[in-house]
Amino acid sequence: PALDVPASWDITSDSLAAWLAGKLGANALLLIKQTGAFFDGDTADSLRTRGIVDPGFAAMLPDGVDFHLAGPKDAAEAGAMLALGKLPGTRIVASTGSSAKKAG
Repeated sequence: PALDVPASWDITSDSLAAWLAGKLGANALLLIKQTGAFFDGDTADSLRTRGIVDPGFAAMLPDGVDFHLAGPKDAAEAGAMLALGKLPGTRIVASTGSSAKKAG
């Protein structure tokens, strides 16, 4: 078991992806969602409030990881962007000054 991952229903694949990004020392994290209800200026906290990411996500996202969120509207250009080394979707601000402990 991963002792630094809380055993909680607040942790889903969103938080596990953020945790793994930290463990791997990743520079970026791309989550692909079934919704496109996210916008420039969104934060991890605003996405949590709207139920787009799980309640534990912001605390699990390591500082310095470039977080992008993609949805159905991004599918057409995703392959070309990834081939160029770019992430599709919208860049999301990690939080609004949250001092939550980050995983990693």
